[in-house]
Amino acid sequence: MTSPLGRWRFSCHSRGLRRPRPQVSRVARGLAPAAEGLMLVGMAATALGNLDMRAQNTQLRFGVVVIAAALASGVLMLALGAPPAYRVFLGLPLFLGISGVYAGLTRVCGFTAMQGKRRTESGACPVADKKQLREFRRRGMQVIFGSATIAIAATTLLVLAR
Repeated sequence: MTSPLGRWRFSCHSRGLRRPRPQVSRVARGLAPAAEGLMLVGMAATALGNLDMRAQNTQLRFGVVVIAAALASGVLMLALGAPPAYRVFLGLPLFLGISGVYAGLTRVCGFTAMQGKRRTESGACPVADKKQLREFRRRGMQVIFGSATIAIAATTLLVLAR
């Protein structure tokens, strides 16, 4: 017995099923490169950060490793019965780790932004555009304050843990 859908069972690579090619007008094809260029120029100050891809990956990896080490230390302190006052010292590594992850995700290092620089493969270089520098500094302060807030909350939880 054949199924009612038997005649429709073709693989995607079969000659029986072909996907129609999207119809794009000549005008749209001509404007596409120009529109992409305008989008990149318009988004340059907001979408891009003061870290290039290599520095972004370094920040993210550093942050993950430091957070893991701080949390492992916190668990070890809890297991050994260390007093809560000693667990307060995990706040600094947590802040540095969270700041690294935050900077890696947003492409903006708060500390580099406060110095008015951009980190690239060839090293740190100053940001010449005043509008871009102002945006980097604003976003850098968000990274620093956001990291500090999360680190304070995490440290408080570690201190209050029993």
